[in-house]
Amino acid sequence: FPVLLVVVNSFKKKTSISLSPFAFPTGKSFVGLGNYIKGIQKIEFFKYFSIFTLADTRNIIANNEMSIIYVFIAIVLTAIFALAALFVYNKKELV
Repeated sequence: FPVLLVVVNSFKKKTSISLSPFAFPTGKSFVGLGNYIKGIQKIEFFKYFSIFTLADTRNIIANNEMSIIYVFIAIVLTAIFALAALFVYNKKELV
C-alpha cells in the first residue's frame, strides 16, 4: 500500500498531496509526467541508472545466477521504484 500511495501521489501537484494524500489525481491536481521529467533532469537519473544496470547485469550473467528475462524484469522494477523514490526525494521543488 505505501508504494502504491507514492506512485499515485507522484502524479499530483504538491498542494493536492497535502490536501488529499489518499485521493487519486483529478483534473486540477493531475500533473502527468511533469514531476518525473523534472526529477530525472535534476539528478541525471539515466546516467547513474545505466552505470548501475550495466554493472549489475554483467555480474548476474557472469555468475549464471539468473536468466536474462529475470534480469530484464529486475531492471524494469528497479526503474519504476527508483522513479517513485525520486519523486519523494525531490517533492519540495516539483510542481
